[in-house]
Amino acid sequence: MLLMSSLLAMGTVTDACPTVHQNGTAHRESSDARPAAPVLRLHFYHSSQGAADSSFLSYPPGEYVAEELCIDTAKACCISPLYYSLFSLYRARDNMWFAPNHIFQLDESSSEDLFFRIRYYFPGWYCSGVSRAYRYGVKKGSESPVLDDYVMSYLFSQ
Repeated sequence: MLLMSSLLAMGTVTDACPTVHQNGTAHRESSDARPAAPVLRLHFYHSSQGAADSSFLSYPPGEYVAEELCIDTAKACCISPLYYSLFSLYRARDNMWFAPNHIFQLDESSSEDLFFRIRYYFPGWYCSGVSRAYRYGVKKGSESPVLDDYVMSYLFSQ
């Protein structure tokens, strides 16, 4: 009960606090009324809709925090907040992973293609043998798998 009330309190505190960088609002306003062309594309391997045209998210020029971009993409893939920290942004051209606090500063002349990927791996998270990994439950015998179905589906799509 105490844990539930503290989680509820944490949710209300984080919702009420303004973020330092709000994605999509830090970019410069253009003088003309037409929307800016997307310069940041976040590719992902699997979505809940399964449509081929929804395999990436695009963003206009501006400042974006990597963690917020991961959260947006995780929501598009139906990944639970419990698993957000397993994912990161990856740039294939130079094999670079971005820290959650990395800020992408993109103007109209720049272009960035990033991949939303599971960054961490540990043995036994997908098997049911003796060395399997699992989360402990509140009651004895209520252990559950480390990853849920959406994360496992994303892992094997990746």
